[in-house]
Amino acid sequence: MQKSRSPEDIARAEQLRILQRKCNQVQSDLEQTGQLYIRLTDAREDFLGKMECLDDAVFETLLQEGRRLLAERILDECPLCEQELIDQGLLLAHVEERLSKLGVLTLSKRALQTQKRLAIEAAIAMQRDLKLLEEDLLDLKMDVHLLVVRSALKPVDTWRKQFEAESESQKIILDLLQTPEIQALVCF
Repeated sequence: MQKSRSPEDIARAEQLRILQRKCNQVQSDLEQTGQLYIRLTDAREDFLGKMECLDDAVFETLLQEGRRLLAERILDECPLCEQELIDQGLLLAHVEERLSKLGVLTLSKRALQTQKRLAIEAAIAMQRDLKLLEEDLLDLKMDVHLLVVRSALKPVDTWRKQFEAESESQKIILDLLQTPEIQALVCF
């Protein structure tokens, strides 16, 4: 014969189930941060690999205007350097090539910025989830676990602030994932 549980036991069990779901969410946040680290590193490497096009970035507007002039009229001299044109078609092709390289760099930079934004959003979500977990642990008077969560909140907050200001964002994520506080949270 099974013993019936008291309302207090049932309420406590429900609180613990809620707590477990929140712990699972924090674990998911940590896993997402690791995945974002990989995607951010890939995006950064892609961007750096395309940096040889960076010199063209300064001349984008000039190149676009030159392309427009070369495409619209037959010219005796280059509208960019004012030298006699030998082959207007060849010059137009060269301008197009430089603009296409610039476009690749621009797309790569946007991808990098997107990954950085996603990492910042992940940090904000992790902070939110850790704070919700902290509130429940406080309510349940689970002091040992509360200390682990509170100690993890500090590096996550520091990481988010640095990440918003830094360009070396993938190093910041790696540093966060390797902090003892976060490692303790993973083992939580």
